[in-house]
Amino acid sequence: MKNLPITIILLIGIQFNLFSQDCLPWGVQFFTQQEIDDFQVNNPGCTEIGGLVTVFGPTITNLDGLSTVTSMKGGISIFDCPDLVSIEGLSNVSNLGPVGNVFLSGLPNLESLAGLEGLDTINGSLIIGGGSYGGIIQLENLAGLNNLKAVGGYVEVSNCSALTSLWGLHQLSSIGGRFNIFNNNLLPNLSGLESLTSVGLNPAGTGDDLNIGNLGFGGNDSLQNLIGLNNLQTIGGDLNINLNWNLQTLFGLQNLSSIGGNLHLFYNDQITNLQGLESIESIGGNIEIASCLNLETLQGIENIEGNSIEGIDISMNPLLSECDIQSICSFLISPTGIVTFESNAPGCNSQEEVEAACLTGFSELEAVSSVTIFPNPADETIFITANNHQQINVVNIYDLAGELVLKAKGDLMNIKVNTLNPGMYLVEIVLENQSYRQKLIIQ
Repeated sequence: MKNLPITIILLIGIQFNLFSQDCLPWGVQFFTQQEIDDFQVNNPGCTEIGGLVTVFGPTITNLDGLSTVTSMKGGISIFDCPDLVSIEGLSNVSNLGPVGNVFLSGLPNLESLAGLEGLDTINGSLIIGGGSYGGIIQLENLAGLNNLKAVGGYVEVSNCSALTSLWGLHQLSSIGGRFNIFNNNLLPNLSGLESLTSVGLNPAGTGDDLNIGNLGFGGNDSLQNLIGLNNLQTIGGDLNINLNWNLQTLFGLQNLSSIGGNLHLFYNDQITNLQGLESIESIGGNIEIASCLNLETLQGIENIEGNSIEGIDISMNPLLSECDIQSICSFLISPTGIVTFESNAPGCNSQEEVEAACLTGFSELEAVSSVTIFPNPADETIFITANNHQQINVVNIYDLAGELVLKAKGDLMNIKVNTLNPGMYLVEIVLENQSYRQKLIIQ
């Protein structure tokens, strides 16, 4: 009898240890509703699954049998379950491990993400509707993800044909990888993303993209503006805004200040300007804008520092005639990468046209007729003389951005220009009673 209490204590200890330890370290797969219903019977005390949980099968309707699980350390993948109507059985899951993903695809009868409220961080990726299994065509919003604040990997919301709001992601502040939003044909704007401040700032430092319509944003046929991204400040990789046929304006990105990669805008037929991007000060790649049929001006990206641009390709925008904005002119002073202007309206059809517009755009000086600059093009020295023995008071040389880069005085001007970078410049010659201008090419 004296040993009985010790035996009971040992049994309780063993039972406690059994109930508190990890289980299924290699994960588990469910192919039928019966397997889910029997989970707690077949795995008594299993609350922390050590590997990936996979749910795949035509008979599965709910996940209620998993209601005791609190951790899925390999993440959860639910796909090709045409009769699944509820994932509320996941409501106690709060931990997906260091790299676990949430993958939801091919769930045509799922109307709600209720059941994911326990997740405040996903260290892996969040995929809703992606993959080759089809979308989640009944989903109207992302309620259920209400407590999610950070995703370490990438986020994709795609192929959700009934989606009208991204509400549910309203606490999400950072995405470490790329962010894809595409093929959501009823989505009118990006409201629900108001807490998001950064995309693509992954620990590896490689930078990742924001893709709006395959960001970018291709295939969002009802998207009219980008309202919802109002607090986004930084994108580590590219900003891709493509194939949004009814996008009227880029308003919503007014706080975006830097892009680590390229700026791409393709096939956005309704936008007429780039207003909404005025806060962008630097990029780390090319500016590529093509096939925007109603685009008339590049106003909106004038504040990008020219030396942060690596190349420019602006083509097949039939109404675009105004390309001589500050950022483009500054880049053209000494371009280091590709420069393509073609199949646009006159004024923006070639590098020469844009450079000429840059030179005339900031000066209303009278055209030159009484001065001579020789040689032109030049590489070392230029000589400037005034006809009819007029006195030259000062010569100012400006770059395409309108910055004064060289100043000289005297009647017979012998000016060293070998310190200037190759490109086009404007020479202003100030005489006694008049000023003249002339283009100068430095080789």
